[in-house]
Amino acid sequence: MQWKIVTFATVLLQILVVITNASGSPLLDKTVSSYNRASVTDYRLPTNVKPVHYKITLNPLIEDLDPRTFTGEVQIRVKIIEETDSITLHYNDLSINTISVNRINTETDIAVYHEYDNITHFCTIRINKVENEDVEETFKTNEEYIITINYLGYHRVDMYGFYRSSYKDENGDTVWLATTQFEPGNARRAFPCFDEPAFKATFEISILRKRNLQAISNMPRKNDGNQLYDNFETTRVMPTYLIAFIVSDFVALENDTENFKVWARKGAIEQAQYSFEIGPSLLHAIEEFLLDFKYPMPKMDEVAVPDFSAGAMENWGLTTYRERIILYDKDHATAGTKQQIATVVAHEFAHQWFGDLVSPEWWNYLWLNEGFATYFESFATDMVERDWRLREQFVVRDLQSALAADALSTSHPITQFVDSPNSIRSIFDTISYEKAGSVIRMMEHFLTTEVFKEGLKRYLQIRQYSNANEEHLYDAMNEKFLSTKPELYEDVAKIMHTWTRQPGYPVLTITSEEENQLTITQNLLCTIPDFHKHPFVI
Repeated sequence: MQWKIVTFATVLLQILVVITNASGSPLLDKTVSSYNRASVTDYRLPTNVKPVHYKITLNPLIEDLDPRTFTGEVQIRVKIIEETDSITLHYNDLSINTISVNRINTETDIAVYHEYDNITHFCTIRINKVENEDVEETFKTNEEYIITINYLGYHRVDMYGFYRSSYKDENGDTVWLATTQFEPGNARRAFPCFDEPAFKATFEISILRKRNLQAISNMPRKNDGNQLYDNFETTRVMPTYLIAFIVSDFVALENDTENFKVWARKGAIEQAQYSFEIGPSLLHAIEEFLLDFKYPMPKMDEVAVPDFSAGAMENWGLTTYRERIILYDKDHATAGTKQQIATVVAHEFAHQWFGDLVSPEWWNYLWLNEGFATYFESFATDMVERDWRLREQFVVRDLQSALAADALSTSHPITQFVDSPNSIRSIFDTISYEKAGSVIRMMEHFLTTEVFKEGLKRYLQIRQYSNANEEHLYDAMNEKFLSTKPELYEDVAKIMHTWTRQPGYPVLTITSEEENQLTITQNLLCTIPDFHKHPFVI
């Protein structure tokens, strides 16, 4: 398609409008990525049961010299949304000792048995009708039950779940610690749970004290005088993948005014000074950008972990990092290392709002977490370290890498249908991070920064302590956007769907043919075989 315009002032906005109009109705999530969908197993939990509250008690690092196991008990209060004869949740790599169920309003113990699927990690709890002759044969709508599970767990060394790590002290002796990495689906390796982001609940965590070690978790430790357990305050409503706890002999730099700490092994704590100094400033920068939407947790701990699979993790109120991404030796490290530390910290802190406070309905919308975190790692850090020109660096570092990845046959839509654990892990990639961050930056540009900031704050206010999909974001943006110049602007969703629901990107060829006239030709750059079945070229 070719079209002409008289002036260049509205080229970018009208390009967005034309792309939208040419694309027609947005593709459905399952349709847009059907070309690479291979799974036939249903990995999603039923939605007829909702977790309300977890009480988790752990005894970690049982063996002294070579700790490999832990024991645990979890009590899950659940509410029945729709009458059912079974309750299904997750566990993986745990040895279950006992499962019991109690109906709360009648204080009735219900005899149950369970079945396990080692592919989906489903634990299905069913009423034992033989032993419950005088009890209802189903779990009743709107009733609440307590599920109590006792189990044995394993501190693996693969850096997932509740795993073990170690370092050498100044004497060369091995010092063991236990730490966690749960995203996207490994909380089930630490305690049985409803391990999907939409199943938010509150959590109450207790960890048995070990000699010379202390525990930290998402929330502050209770000042209850308990000599046996470290008991932590009840969390905000949150998903399982953001729960974290660490049992170690680490020491901390502390800012009591900000309720901010950075933890590391004793021999490395001096190198935590830069992250300790910049951390509170980055939190305040994000608050300022979000029009004074305050950090929603009572404290922030950062932890340098010796063995860590991810670069960093946004556990709510307890962010974890590889040592080299949080520790800075000013006498030997480069300026690039210092910048990496600041931007990674900003990335994880942005998640405290985008992902933690508002979590995705499902991993299809991973980009609502990672795209915003990628955006803020440059734009929030730029508000603190103003000499680094990170706004300009974003174009080179993030946008250009996104264009390169999006031109490959391995690309996928930003909003990508996933179901199995492998497919979920596969989209933690350049598309969900850099491309999504670049499209969010583009959205800011066509909305204007003022409208963008107001829309983000509205999105967070409406969806806080809940879940979201991309439509919730666009609805929050539309209220101010459509009221500005309704005769010119398109609905935000219509514009954004063309960027989030198909791979590739438009290539625009602009030629000057006559005075004050331009000809613009657009084609889609996408090398995925057969993707022409989802037409986009205009």
